[in-house]
Amino acid sequence: MKKKIFNQLFFFISLIFLIALSYISRPPIYGKLKFILLNTFWPYYDIAKELDENSLVNTNTFFYSDPVSEYSFFAAFGMQVKIIWRTLDPMYDHTIPIQTLISQSNPPSRHCLINLKGFPDTWVPHLTGHWDPIISNTARFYEHNGYRGKKLAITIENQFKDKCIVLKDKELPWEAGENFRYRAPNLNYSEQQQDVHILQFRKSLFHDKYTILIDAGFITQTREKLLDYLAVNEIYRIDEIFITHPHKDHYSGLYELIQFGIPIGKVWMNIPLKENCDREIPWGCDYQDLLKLQNLMKEKNISYSEIHHTDPKNPKVLYQDEFNKLELLFASPPVNPQAGNVDINDLSMIMKLKTNKTTYLFTGDLNSSLSEYLKSEPAFQADIFKVSHHGTEGTASNNFFDRVNAKVGIVPGPKHLWCAERSVRIRDYFKSKKTKMYISGFHGDILIRHFRDKEYKISTEISPEEICGEKKSLFRRILEFTFTFD
Repeated sequence: MKKKIFNQLFFFISLIFLIALSYISRPPIYGKLKFILLNTFWPYYDIAKELDENSLVNTNTFFYSDPVSEYSFFAAFGMQVKIIWRTLDPMYDHTIPIQTLISQSNPPSRHCLINLKGFPDTWVPHLTGHWDPIISNTARFYEHNGYRGKKLAITIENQFKDKCIVLKDKELPWEAGENFRYRAPNLNYSEQQQDVHILQFRKSLFHDKYTILIDAGFITQTREKLLDYLAVNEIYRIDEIFITHPHKDHYSGLYELIQFGIPIGKVWMNIPLKENCDREIPWGCDYQDLLKLQNLMKEKNISYSEIHHTDPKNPKVLYQDEFNKLELLFASPPVNPQAGNVDINDLSMIMKLKTNKTTYLFTGDLNSSLSEYLKSEPAFQADIFKVSHHGTEGTASNNFFDRVNAKVGIVPGPKHLWCAERSVRIRDYFKSKKTKMYISGFHGDILIRHFRDKEYKISTEISPEEICGEKKSLFRRILEFTFTFD
């Protein structure tokens, strides 16, 4: 009896030890242990549930998918597979066109299954027999019109819905009373500065989301990051896009969004004078490039308009529901005689959002000259401020910052730019005001969730221990984690 108790106790302690060990390191052995002990059940619960709802688990129904999914689902769930991709080695660059996958299926006896969800990075596929992190990216097997990856969830939702069983990421569930989300995906992971801001309005859990994009970033980063970000967060269409001013780090990503085919309701963008625009070729504004973009929108039947407004005292309403109002405070025509602008940044749209009891201010790349012209206006106070010009010198004056008087600052900029000499004034200003700052190059993706009856919640992809060499105290990190983050 004692021996039996001892054996059970030894087994229990060994199991705890192995579980703890599996968290210490991943490749290669401990990754396998973690999969065997922990990842066998929980990460596959949603997948198993979805497959069961489609009557595929433990039946005689065959299905087509990518080679890694076929082997792993057969091993994990006993599903019948029709292995037509047996010759594809997942270690190499193979793709399966979605149309081909669909054409091979013939429900109810044969189904196609598109696994954009992938597997945890500790999954050890039977096909290779060894651990490798890229194996988890099953989304790379699927292709449509030259595009690959999780971004294809957008295409499937808009073109191939109900054609296949699709396993994909689910957005963070909306809570009761949550009616607005502000998203700043980090497109500043490279050396380039750029702006993208996503506003999601939702009247209730039973209403569809209304999505507005403020700026669209550079074309390359939009292709590499933004499309996947939209897909993972189940943003399958964009109702309106506002390009604050025609600089390539704000508008060129629009090319990629249109070419990819994500449904777009309307685009608002002002075109400058050719002589002012072409002074900035090749880095900034390019008049012929803007005309090309206009023609592309016309070709794709995307509604496009310019919008001008120079009276901040009487803002123009852009969107409104019971709890949210987005207003345009300023958007200059090509030449504003009062501002005397010839700098493209002086065309920047300035927008204010009132959501529940919180206000945002979006300023494009507001220059110091334009901010001085607008300094007497009382409408710019905001709780959360998208800091203009990526936080560098030449942006709005300290007097303008004083009028905004923000509690939180959002800076869309890479690490090197925020830490450079060009940003000293802005860094020192907000530090002196004890403004809570979020810099996309340091914090990664930023999400702020708003509720009708309680405070907003801020969460970030990364919680940096130090920014520009300044390390936070342990007490401050604990305080921020406890009261700021989800």
